[in-house]
Amino acid sequence: MLKIPTQLKQRKQWVNWKLVTRGNDKPTKVPIHPDGKPASSTDPETWCEFGAVVESSNKYSGIGFVFSPDDPFCGVDFDVCRDPQTGKVDEWAATWIRLLDSYSEISPSGTGIKVWIEATLNGESGKKISLPQYKTGEKVPGIEVYDRARYFAVTGWRYDKLPHEPQPRQKVLDALCAEFFKPELRDGGLHASTRLSVIERARRYLDTIPGAVSGSGGHNQIFKAACVLVLGFNLTKTEALILLSDYNNRCEPRWTEKELRHKIDSADKQPGKRGFLRRAKDEDWGTIKLPGYEERQAPGVVCRSQPTVITLEQSVDKYIDKMTSDKDSLLSTGLQLVDNAIGGGVDLHEMVLICARPSHGKSAFALQALDAAAYMDQPCAIISEEMSAIALGKRTIQYATEVPQSSWVSRPDDVRADLKKHFSRRAPCYVVEGCGSAVRACDELKKLYDTKGVRVAAIDYAQLLSSKGSSRYEQITQTSMALRSLANNTDMILYVLCQLNRAIEGRDKFIPRLDDIKDSGQLEQDADVILFLVWPYRIDTHKTPDLYEVWIGKVRNRSINAPEVDCRFNPSRQMILPPRVENPYQPEDS
Repeated sequence: MLKIPTQLKQRKQWVNWKLVTRGNDKPTKVPIHPDGKPASSTDPETWCEFGAVVESSNKYSGIGFVFSPDDPFCGVDFDVCRDPQTGKVDEWAATWIRLLDSYSEISPSGTGIKVWIEATLNGESGKKISLPQYKTGEKVPGIEVYDRARYFAVTGWRYDKLPHEPQPRQKVLDALCAEFFKPELRDGGLHASTRLSVIERARRYLDTIPGAVSGSGGHNQIFKAACVLVLGFNLTKTEALILLSDYNNRCEPRWTEKELRHKIDSADKQPGKRGFLRRAKDEDWGTIKLPGYEERQAPGVVCRSQPTVITLEQSVDKYIDKMTSDKDSLLSTGLQLVDNAIGGGVDLHEMVLICARPSHGKSAFALQALDAAAYMDQPCAIISEEMSAIALGKRTIQYATEVPQSSWVSRPDDVRADLKKHFSRRAPCYVVEGCGSAVRACDELKKLYDTKGVRVAAIDYAQLLSSKGSSRYEQITQTSMALRSLANNTDMILYVLCQLNRAIEGRDKFIPRLDDIKDSGQLEQDADVILFLVWPYRIDTHKTPDLYEVWIGKVRNRSINAPEVDCRFNPSRQMILPPRVENPYQPEDS
């Protein structure tokens, strides 16, 4: 039950349920209050807290969540789509589940998948349809969608590696309803008896296109496939990427995700008619001539090279050379113990997430990492959306001088002398204020990269940058993708500061998880390294104030040598330090 979304568990919209058979009818899931009285999906007085239904669950068949007009949630039930023996989900359902990309779980029978999203049915309480065209056994598949006046049985059996919380998916729900619940289309539209999803039909069309082979017109072939999806079937870029990724399994060699996105972007810029394959019959596909699409190669984009052949012994030599050169290219985070834990430090092109709840030292860690890079003669920059340049200046003074803050006014010459000595040993660090958007932030960093040689940058913080998108999830996703693209297309190291959601504060032990990153799973996916920062004193004032913890959430390119590092925090200096050495003969550092 711990795997059930926190957003659902926090609401008083829970019931128990039990199977009841009436006469010759099939068993029905009847909602029950934990006290044994009947519950109703339209009467909030019969609902209760999550803990109450869990406590009484051993007396009934299971627990259920009721959809209410007062919550933002909507449920999509794909029924009779999963083989309970093999776990395989039929493609018609799997396609839409991937597009919904939200919290999903296996139904109590094991034959269906339920998806929770944030969306509405625009005035309707629910929709239901049978899909006999997908029938493979005795039972008929179907789809049910509800945003109020119904409940879903909840198992907590998560399906696939999808988000752990419901996500905003209004546009995808609208597309699903238009596809399956629209009245029969006339004048060349899809006939109701077949009603195959456009996405599945596009997938079938791709099956008629041979896989792209490098050196044999592979570039043209993969571009043709992208144009078929984006233009012929008028799919969104996200839908097209899913199908093109499947098509990619038949290509030699396989294309990278970056290359696939580039092909889709290029296809989307092509002129001409769209949707001309969307309603065409399968048997007519061969008679429809595709336009002569021509990809315009962007300046500086290098075409995929021809395959190379080397011996295994040469491969070993290359790996050893890379291993030794990579070791030299690693930069310190400013904390040796953290460097050791993540395989030696951080590398060029890497996107490093620094994640924490507010006031847990994200900015202090980032400034310390930038200072370590500047000390290694690497020009740095910080995109500051949270703190002003003056506030960052104060933090730097705290870090760079041992003069107590209470004496700065009376000892300005000493402070200036310490700062002059500090900066004389370091490459410059540039502060950029007022970017506002992720695109502007990336543009400014690219300028500093080209003109000032900046190689290490911090973004403080990701969720404060705006991006295009109809929902918070989409906006943060676009921000993450923009930052990832910047790291890919330069040799910069990006420290991206991120807020964690509140779920972590409700645990017995303050141990962070990847799904604690606020607003979008794209940040987790795009990052090469993820560090979680925890200052226990901020949670419990009975803890010692100097105790500090750094948890290692992810390292893509090296090994994780330690999952957690104990450090020490000096608030007056805004410094994160190694743990205190218990040695009476060693002087204590400041």
